Amino acid sequence: MQLTAQEGDDTFDGRVDNAWAQVEVVHGGRLYAKGGRFELDLPFTATRSPHLFAYEVYTENPGFEYDAIGLAQDGIEVGGGLPGDVRWSAAVVAGRDRPGAESLSAETARFDANLFARASKRVGQHRLGAFAYFGRNTLALSPGIVWDDDILRVGGDVSFWFDRLNLYGVLMYGRNDNPVATPTQPHGTFEQSTFTGGFLQADFHWTDQVIATLRAEVIDHGSWPARPLGQTATTVYPGLQFFARERFKLSFEYALRSDHRLDGGILQAEIAF
Repeated sequence: MQLTAQEGDDTFDGRVDNAWAQVEVVHGGRLYAKGGRFELDLPFTATRSPHLFAYEVYTENPGFEYDAIGLAQDGIEVGGGLPGDVRWSAAVVAGRDRPGAESLSAETARFDANLFARASKRVGQHRLGAFAYFGRNTLALSPGIVWDDDILRVGGDVSFWFDRLNLYGVLMYGRNDNPVATPTQPHGTFEQSTFTGGFLQADFHWTDQVIATLRAEVIDHGSWPARPLGQTATTVYPGLQFFARERFKLSFEYALRSDHRLDGGILQAEIAF
Protein backbone atom coordinates (compact mmCIF):
# COMPACT_ATOMS: atom_id res chain seq x y z
CA MET A 1 0.00 0.00 0.00
CA GLN A 2 1.35 3.42 -0.92
CA LEU A 3 0.20 6.40 1.15
CA THR A 4 0.71 10.02 0.16
CA ALA A 5 -0.29 13.37 1.62
CA GLN A 6 0.01 16.94 0.39
CA GLU A 7 1.63 19.58 2.56
CA GLY A 8 -0.93 21.46 4.60
CA ASP A 9 -3.57 18.78 4.05
CA ASP A 10 -4.56 16.43 6.85
CA THR A 11 -6.16 13.86 4.52
CA PHE A 12 -4.34 10.86 3.09
CA ASP A 13 -4.75 9.27 -0.32
CA GLY A 14 -4.15 5.53 -0.12
CA ARG A 15 -3.32 3.77 -3.38
CA VAL A 16 -2.70 0.05 -3.73
CA ASP A 17 0.28 -0.57 -5.99
CA ASN A 18 -0.92 -4.03 -7.07
CA ALA A 19 -4.36 -5.54 -6.48
CA TRP A 20 -5.73 -7.86 -9.15
CA ALA A 21 -7.56 -11.12 -9.70
CA GLN A 22 -6.88 -13.70 -12.41
CA VAL A 23 -8.95 -16.57 -13.74
CA GLU A 24 -7.96 -19.42 -16.05
CA VAL A 25 -10.42 -19.35 -18.94
CA VAL A 26 -8.91 -22.32 -20.79
CA HIS A 27 -6.98 -24.88 -18.75
CA GLY A 28 -3.31 -25.62 -19.28
CA GLY A 29 -2.29 -21.96 -19.45
CA ARG A 30 -3.81 -21.55 -22.90
CA LEU A 31 -5.98 -18.56 -21.95
CA TYR A 32 -6.27 -16.40 -18.82
CA ALA A 33 -7.95 -13.13 -17.90
CA LYS A 34 -7.05 -10.70 -15.12
CA GLY A 35 -8.31 -7.36 -13.91
CA GLY A 36 -7.41 -4.70 -11.36
CA ARG A 37 -4.14 -2.84 -10.84
CA PHE A 38 -1.18 -4.88 -12.09
CA GLU A 39 2.24 -4.72 -13.70
CA LEU A 40 2.18 -4.87 -17.46
CA ASP A 41 3.50 -8.11 -18.95
CA LEU A 42 7.00 -6.77 -19.56
CA PRO A 43 9.86 -9.25 -19.96
CA PHE A 44 11.77 -8.06 -16.87
CA THR A 45 10.40 -5.86 -14.09
CA ALA A 46 11.49 -4.61 -10.70
CA THR A 47 9.08 -6.85 -8.77
CA ARG A 48 9.75 -9.95 -10.88
CA SER A 49 13.52 -9.54 -10.89
CA PRO A 50 16.10 -10.31 -8.17
CA HIS A 51 17.86 -7.00 -8.77
CA LEU A 52 17.68 -3.94 -6.52
CA PHE A 53 17.62 -1.01 -8.96
CA ALA A 54 14.63 -0.46 -11.25
CA TYR A 55 15.03 -0.46 -15.03
CA GLU A 56 15.29 3.23 -15.94
CA VAL A 57 14.16 2.82 -19.54
CA TYR A 58 10.68 1.70 -18.39
CA THR A 59 10.04 5.01 -16.61
CA GLU A 60 11.73 7.37 -19.07
CA ASN A 61 9.45 10.28 -19.92
CA PRO A 62 9.84 13.79 -21.35
CA GLY A 63 7.86 16.84 -20.34
CA PHE A 64 4.93 16.63 -17.93
CA GLU A 65 3.81 13.11 -18.86
CA TYR A 66 3.57 10.80 -15.84
CA ASP A 67 2.42 7.54 -17.41
CA ALA A 68 5.13 4.90 -17.91
CA ILE A 69 5.04 1.22 -18.81
CA GLY A 70 7.03 0.44 -15.67
CA LEU A 71 4.18 1.63 -13.43
CA ALA A 72 1.33 -0.64 -12.36
CA GLN A 73 -1.77 0.05 -14.44
CA ASP A 74 -5.55 -0.16 -13.93
CA GLY A 75 -7.37 -2.31 -16.49
CA ILE A 76 -7.84 -5.80 -17.85
CA GLU A 77 -5.44 -8.24 -19.48
CA VAL A 78 -5.87 -11.48 -21.43
CA GLY A 79 -3.17 -13.84 -22.59
CA GLY A 80 -1.97 -17.38 -22.78
CA GLY A 81 0.14 -19.90 -24.61
CA LEU A 82 0.17 -21.07 -28.23
CA PRO A 83 1.77 -24.11 -29.88
CA GLY A 84 5.50 -23.80 -30.46
CA ASP A 85 6.30 -22.35 -27.03
CA VAL A 86 4.76 -19.00 -27.97
CA ARG A 87 3.24 -16.80 -25.28
CA TRP A 88 1.09 -13.70 -25.83
CA SER A 89 -0.78 -11.08 -23.81
CA ALA A 90 -2.84 -7.95 -24.45
CA ALA A 91 -4.06 -5.37 -21.96
CA VAL A 92 -6.39 -2.36 -22.06
CA VAL A 93 -5.48 0.06 -19.27
CA ALA A 94 -6.34 3.55 -18.05
CA GLY A 95 -2.83 4.97 -18.04
CA ARG A 96 -1.38 6.65 -14.96
CA ASP A 97 -2.06 10.32 -14.17
CA ARG A 98 0.06 12.60 -12.06
CA PRO A 99 -1.13 12.53 -8.39
CA GLY A 100 -3.68 15.28 -7.83
CA ALA A 101 -4.50 15.70 -11.52
CA GLU A 102 -8.19 14.87 -11.00
CA SER A 103 -8.58 17.90 -8.73
CA LEU A 104 -7.42 20.14 -11.60
CA SER A 105 -9.60 18.71 -14.37
CA ALA A 106 -12.28 16.04 -14.53
CA GLU A 107 -10.98 15.10 -17.99
CA THR A 108 -7.97 13.39 -16.41
CA ALA A 109 -10.28 10.91 -14.66
CA ARG A 110 -11.64 9.37 -17.85
CA PHE A 111 -10.60 5.87 -18.92
CA ASP A 112 -8.01 6.38 -21.67
CA ALA A 113 -8.14 2.79 -22.99
CA ASN A 114 -4.43 2.57 -23.68
CA LEU A 115 -3.24 -0.68 -25.25
CA PHE A 116 -0.29 -2.91 -24.33
CA ALA A 117 0.60 -6.06 -26.27
CA ARG A 118 3.41 -8.59 -25.97
CA ALA A 119 4.50 -11.82 -27.66
CA SER A 120 7.45 -14.09 -26.92
CA LYS A 121 8.84 -17.42 -28.06
CA ARG A 122 11.07 -19.88 -26.25
CA VAL A 123 13.76 -21.88 -28.04
CA GLY A 124 15.14 -24.30 -25.49
CA GLN A 125 16.38 -22.21 -22.57
CA HIS A 126 16.46 -19.05 -24.69
CA ARG A 127 13.66 -16.53 -25.30
CA LEU A 128 12.90 -13.81 -27.83
CA GLY A 129 10.10 -11.27 -27.46
CA ALA A 130 8.56 -7.97 -28.51
CA PHE A 131 6.10 -5.53 -26.91
CA ALA A 132 4.32 -2.26 -27.65
CA TYR A 133 2.32 0.35 -25.73
CA PHE A 134 -0.02 2.80 -27.48
CA GLY A 135 -1.67 5.50 -25.40
CA ARG A 136 -3.29 8.92 -25.20
CA ASN A 137 -3.37 10.60 -21.81
CA THR A 138 -4.98 13.83 -20.65
CA LEU A 139 -2.52 15.96 -18.67
CA ALA A 140 -3.28 18.94 -16.42
CA LEU A 141 -1.13 21.59 -14.80
CA SER A 142 -4.03 23.84 -13.75
CA PRO A 143 -7.77 24.10 -14.51
CA GLY A 144 -6.85 26.19 -17.56
CA ILE A 145 -3.87 24.13 -18.81
CA VAL A 146 -5.29 20.76 -19.89
CA TRP A 147 -4.13 18.87 -22.96
CA ASP A 148 -3.69 15.42 -24.56
CA ASP A 149 -0.40 13.63 -25.12
CA ASP A 150 -0.06 10.63 -27.47
CA ILE A 151 2.61 8.18 -26.36
CA LEU A 152 4.25 5.20 -28.02
CA ARG A 153 6.66 2.61 -26.65
CA VAL A 154 7.98 -0.24 -28.81
CA GLY A 155 10.58 -2.73 -27.67
CA GLY A 156 12.27 -6.07 -28.15
CA ASP A 157 13.86 -8.39 -25.62
CA VAL A 158 16.18 -11.39 -25.52
CA SER A 159 17.30 -13.88 -22.89
CA PHE A 160 20.08 -16.40 -23.49
CA TRP A 161 21.62 -19.05 -21.23
CA PHE A 162 25.21 -20.19 -21.69
CA ASP A 163 25.93 -22.77 -19.01
CA ARG A 164 26.06 -20.64 -15.81
CA LEU A 165 25.72 -17.29 -17.59
CA ASN A 166 22.31 -15.68 -18.20
CA LEU A 167 22.58 -12.81 -20.69
CA TYR A 168 19.44 -10.75 -21.31
CA GLY A 169 18.27 -7.30 -22.20
CA VAL A 170 15.75 -4.89 -23.69
CA LEU A 171 15.94 -2.30 -26.48
CA MET A 172 13.10 0.24 -26.62
CA TYR A 173 11.99 3.26 -28.64
CA GLY A 174 9.73 5.91 -27.13
CA ARG A 175 7.83 8.88 -28.53
CA ASN A 176 5.64 11.54 -26.93
CA ASP A 177 3.77 13.75 -29.40
CA ASN A 178 2.72 16.59 -27.08
CA PRO A 179 4.34 16.30 -23.63
CA VAL A 180 4.63 20.00 -22.74
CA ALA A 181 2.14 22.84 -22.28
CA THR A 182 2.55 26.45 -21.16
CA PRO A 183 0.21 29.25 -20.04
CA THR A 184 0.41 30.71 -23.56
CA GLN A 185 -0.09 27.25 -25.14
CA PRO A 186 -2.53 25.53 -22.75
CA HIS A 187 -3.34 22.75 -25.25
CA GLY A 188 0.31 21.78 -25.64
CA THR A 189 3.26 22.97 -27.68
CA PHE A 190 2.99 19.93 -30.01
CA GLU A 191 6.76 19.58 -29.82
CA GLN A 192 7.47 15.88 -30.25
CA SER A 193 10.05 14.16 -28.04
CA THR A 194 11.71 10.81 -28.68
CA PHE A 195 14.25 8.53 -27.03
CA THR A 196 15.92 5.18 -27.61
CA GLY A 197 17.28 3.15 -24.76
CA GLY A 198 17.69 -0.17 -23.09
CA PHE A 199 19.87 -2.36 -20.96
CA LEU A 200 22.03 -5.46 -21.14
CA GLN A 201 22.29 -7.62 -18.03
CA ALA A 202 24.70 -10.48 -17.27
CA ASP A 203 24.10 -12.78 -14.28
CA PHE A 204 26.91 -15.26 -13.71
CA HIS A 205 26.04 -18.11 -11.34
CA TRP A 206 29.52 -18.55 -9.97
CA THR A 207 28.36 -21.24 -7.53
CA ASP A 208 24.95 -22.31 -6.29
CA GLN A 209 25.34 -19.71 -3.50
CA VAL A 210 27.04 -16.81 -5.29
CA ILE A 211 25.78 -14.82 -8.30
CA ALA A 212 27.80 -11.96 -9.80
CA THR A 213 25.69 -9.43 -11.72
CA LEU A 214 26.45 -6.58 -14.11
CA ARG A 215 24.00 -4.33 -15.95
CA ALA A 216 24.63 -1.49 -18.39
CA GLU A 217 21.78 0.88 -19.23
CA VAL A 218 21.90 3.57 -21.93
CA ILE A 219 19.22 6.12 -22.87
CA ASP A 220 19.73 8.38 -25.90
CA HIS A 221 17.43 11.39 -26.16
CA GLY A 222 17.16 11.72 -29.91
CA SER A 223 14.91 14.78 -29.77
CA TRP A 224 14.33 16.25 -26.34
CA PRO A 225 14.55 20.05 -26.32
CA ALA A 226 16.15 21.91 -23.43
CA ARG A 227 17.68 18.84 -21.79
CA PRO A 228 20.51 20.37 -19.69
CA LEU A 229 22.57 17.24 -18.99
CA GLY A 230 23.37 16.12 -22.52
CA GLN A 231 21.80 13.77 -25.02
CA THR A 232 22.92 10.38 -23.65
CA ALA A 233 22.67 9.02 -20.11
CA THR A 234 24.48 5.83 -19.07
CA THR A 235 24.42 3.80 -15.87
CA VAL A 236 26.44 0.71 -14.91
CA TYR A 237 25.26 -1.55 -12.07
CA PRO A 238 27.77 -4.09 -10.70
CA GLY A 239 26.33 -6.37 -8.03
CA LEU A 240 26.60 -9.54 -5.99
CA GLN A 241 24.02 -11.95 -4.58
CA PHE A 242 24.95 -14.39 -1.80
CA PHE A 243 22.66 -17.13 -0.52
CA ALA A 244 24.10 -17.55 2.97
CA ARG A 245 21.41 -20.06 3.94
CA GLU A 246 18.52 -21.71 2.18
CA ARG A 247 16.15 -18.92 3.28
CA PHE A 248 18.62 -16.06 3.79
CA LYS A 249 20.00 -13.94 0.95
CA LEU A 250 22.29 -10.90 0.87
CA SER A 251 22.29 -8.62 -2.20
CA PHE A 252 24.43 -5.62 -3.08
CA GLU A 253 24.33 -3.34 -6.14
CA TYR A 254 26.01 -0.06 -6.95
CA ALA A 255 24.96 2.49 -9.59
CA LEU A 256 27.65 4.37 -11.51
CA ARG A 257 25.86 7.20 -13.35
CA SER A 258 26.86 9.68 -16.02
CA ASP A 259 25.53 13.24 -16.55
CA HIS A 260 26.59 14.48 -13.11
CA ARG A 261 23.97 12.28 -11.44
CA LEU A 262 24.80 10.91 -8.01
CA ASP A 263 26.23 7.41 -7.70
CA GLY A 264 24.90 5.16 -4.96
CA GLY A 265 24.50 1.63 -3.70
CA ILE A 266 21.90 -0.63 -2.10
CA LEU A 267 22.51 -3.45 0.39
CA GLN A 268 19.55 -5.75 1.10
CA ALA A 269 19.02 -8.76 3.34
CA GLU A 270 16.09 -11.09 2.61
CA ILE A 271 14.66 -13.72 4.93
CA ALA A 272 12.00 -16.11 3.68
CA PHE A 273 9.66 -18.00 6.00
